[in-house]
Amino acid sequence: MQRVIQAVHHSDLPDPSPWIMEHTLLITHGDEFAKSTSEGIRYLDRISQKTSALVVGTGPHTRLKEVQPQIVKRAQDITMPLLEARNVPFRQIYSYVYHALASQDMHQLRRTLSLEKRLLHLLTEGEGLGPVLSELGGMLELTLILFTSHGKVLAHGSPRGRLNVRLIWDAYRTARANSRTNGTIHLKDDHLRFQEIRVHKQVEAVLAAASPETPISELAEAILSNAELPIALKLAGDGQQRLVARRRRTALLRDFTACEDDGNEYREHLLSQGIDLDAPWRALLIHVEQVDGSPGAAPGPSDHDIYSTRASIVDSVEAWFADQHTPAIAAEKGPAVVVLIASASEHRESLRQTLRQLSDSLARSFSNSMVHVGASGEAVGSSHPAALYRQAAESVQLARENAGNDQGPIIWEDARARFRLVEGQSKESLKMLCGRLVDPLVEYDNTHRASLLKTARVFVDSRLSRQQSADALFIHRNTLQKRLRRIEGILQISFGNIDDIMELYVALRAAEILGRSDDPRRMRDK
Repeated sequence: MQRVIQAVHHSDLPDPSPWIMEHTLLITHGDEFAKSTSEGIRYLDRISQKTSALVVGTGPHTRLKEVQPQIVKRAQDITMPLLEARNVPFRQIYSYVYHALASQDMHQLRRTLSLEKRLLHLLTEGEGLGPVLSELGGMLELTLILFTSHGKVLAHGSPRGRLNVRLIWDAYRTARANSRTNGTIHLKDDHLRFQEIRVHKQVEAVLAAASPETPISELAEAILSNAELPIALKLAGDGQQRLVARRRRTALLRDFTACEDDGNEYREHLLSQGIDLDAPWRALLIHVEQVDGSPGAAPGPSDHDIYSTRASIVDSVEAWFADQHTPAIAAEKGPAVVVLIASASEHRESLRQTLRQLSDSLARSFSNSMVHVGASGEAVGSSHPAALYRQAAESVQLARENAGNDQGPIIWEDARARFRLVEGQSKESLKMLCGRLVDPLVEYDNTHRASLLKTARVFVDSRLSRQQSADALFIHRNTLQKRLRRIEGILQISFGNIDDIMELYVALRAAEILGRSDDPRRMRDK
């Protein structure tokens, strides 16, 4: 007999199925069989969905002397065991089934406790989650995968040797969207079950169990449900260790980047984090600013939200560089995140592309935010790390000020070249130059709601490339040409004259140094 019996029920109703559960042993006096053969066959069809086996009381002193052969044949056709209890009291059948079910429950309880004890033993021995899931999956004959709350695989154990991790995670996301994470889900030939692991009332991980073809047993479901607490304790402990390590890295980076003299005392500590000061390295500074919402939008983020966001940025930055196989450590410092990376003397254009990819990755991860990245110059050795931090700070400030020009991350070598022509000039001479070549464009823009100043900046920064400037401004080349002619007319210059171009370039750089705004009156007040 392949059918499972989980309950016993006595009924002589014409259709007892609404009052019985699945996998029931049904006991009856056979009233429907006594009516007629056709009624008896219809009775079998009605109860077949929930009845695992049928016991019919027969004998000389019962309503039914024996079960008709046609009914027996129908029971065989639908694979339902039909047993005739001749002169057997029903209470004996009840007693036998109850004792059998109780024994089964006790066996299942003992096995559950044994497996849970083994699970706790593995965790307390310091075993990683991978070996734990492998052994647990082997005992339950299940594929077990532990995901982070974002879908990254923390550990897995698969007795089948095959995993389609992405399909399983997508199935969880769909189930969660439909609020169906508690039951069994079917995915092709697999039966899936998900157990959310919560730490401090937040979903920290998701344990997925997959069974090929056969449904997941109640024993496995009970063990997986009870596994939540020990796994949560393990994750909480690991999280506490990560928190301590982060605090150490934060203190290390803050002290090192504040050192005005030689930072040789931090050399060994940084080397243990993968940063070799005897090889080329750089400091990065990253600002992630939330974009203001529309009027009437929800209030800005709280201090706790801002702290959580910066902590997430630290994790994201270190994970991103790890994927690039580049040694890096990150920590919060003030309103930004400071990063030390091994630069390996890569070409400046290659570094600029790397930082652009990092910026784009962070922008995708933190929606409704603007990401600004600034890099220091390259250094070898431990002398004056605070100077490199200031270089990164100046670079990221320049990136923030020029966010509208879509220049992306700023490297110190580029920033330094931009201001080299105005170094040593007096503030008065810079103001006069801005008054002649910048203020007229600002006045025109404010009066006509135009964008001539932005056009001039983009044109100069694009090395006078008309096509590149038009693409950056999202305008047609003819529109750009009209704007350039208007700029020439207002400023009385010619973009065909190298002296005029150099003066405009210096004036634009001087405006950035003086903290130029779009209001020329504020410019003159500085």
